[in-house]
Amino acid sequence: MGRSRLSIRGDGSDARGRLQRGSFVMGHLGRPHHRWLAAVVLAGLVALPAGAGATAPSVGKPPRPTPSPDGWIAKGLAGTPVGDGVVNTTGAGQSVAGVAKASKRITFVITIQNDGTGSGHLRVQAEGSGSGFTVVYLQGTTDVTDAVVGGTYYTGVLAAGASERLIAKVRVTASAPVGSSITRLVTASAAGHPPVLDAVGFTAKRSS
Repeated sequence: MGRSRLSIRGDGSDARGRLQRGSFVMGHLGRPHHRWLAAVVLAGLVALPAGAGATAPSVGKPPRPTPSPDGWIAKGLAGTPVGDGVVNTTGAGQSVAGVAKASKRITFVITIQNDGTGSGHLRVQAEGSGSGFTVVYLQGTTDVTDAVVGGTYYTGVLAAGASERLIAKVRVTASAPVGSSITRLVTASAAGHPPVLDAVGFTAKRSS
């Protein structure tokens, strides 16, 4: 058989070119089909294999649903939260501050939400106490400070849109100089997935 050049529209509905009877034609359908075909020219007509003009199936698998963190924070249980819908690793636009005298405590309420498309655990990590300030992290009434500071604290399995709340309690000690402060970032990440991070921040300051 001879060889002929054949141009085929992407959907296989139109064939153009100089064809000879008995020619054998091989080609490749361009994007989006990415499909090889073979055709035999009979009496000036092109016999395409069955389905050659059909849309090729998608290559690969659809993205796997994954969790993704979004955190927000408020000063006190009745405070106005900031940071919902803000995602960054610096705490910008999602940080709050509180002031207290020596021996008093400041409470910060941290909410970690799964903004992803699938369920999963979210990892939460933050620094703990510093000079003149004692920092404790609670989940409900359970002290989870060691796990949060050690980077081993994980939320329960959160469905898409579900959230978990942590409490940070900062005690101003007598050793903290007047006007001194401590700032902490609380960072959440999607466990077992590429590093998507979100961080909220809080600052506690001694007033007098």
